Amino acid sequence: MYSAKEFIPHWEAPRDHDSDHHRPRDVADGPPPRPRGNHLRGHGQSTCDRGHESLYYPYEAPYIDRLPADWASWPTNQQRHDLLAAHDLTFLRLHESVDEICVLDNFANVLELGAPVVAQGLLKVYEIPRCSLGALTSHVKACLGLQSVRVSPVAGLDQQVHRVGLPWGGLGLFVNVGYQQELIERACDVFIAGESDNYGFRFSQEIGIPMIETSH
Repeated sequence: MYSAKEFIPHWEAPRDHDSDHHRPRDVADGPPPRPRGNHLRGHGQSTCDRGHESLYYPYEAPYIDRLPADWASWPTNQQRHDLLAAHDLTFLRLHESVDEICVLDNFANVLELGAPVVAQGLLKVYEIPRCSLGALTSHVKACLGLQSVRVSPVAGLDQQVHRVGLPWGGLGLFVNVGYQQELIERACDVFIAGESDNYGFRFSQEIGIPMIETSH
């Protein structure tokens, strides 16, 4: 059924989704096929579209174990597959690699946080002039062009903060609280997150660290 192509680079998830047979992609296979643009249509080539998240549900289907037997027929999955097939589209997922190349640093740049005081791979901490949580929230909204954000004001919006951790993307979600813990161990007193949820908010809130949620 799943003949519409989904390419996932081997350095992100070693799988090749190019036919009904899903085989592991080994590093020895080399990089994934080069994305092909619209100008190659009509020459036996398909058009490449890019995305950040998994194409099908549950996340990482069909490459994970214990999938529901009927996952391929779920209406959302069927609709996505049919759309790709109808337009001869290839889906290229770029997630971890894009995060490492630019997403975290761009997030910090847009927020005007300056250079990190802690930089350990994808774990970075920033120091700003001490200010109220309310003032920082207003700054975040202005930088991102958002009319509203969610905030967990542990001690009210007058709480003073100055050491910022960035659980960007989905790292504010409860399934990724290990990243929050890494930031806590580096003495952050406020988080500016991409996406969070109730359980994710509570992890930091219960020890006095407020979180500002922006968007994934």
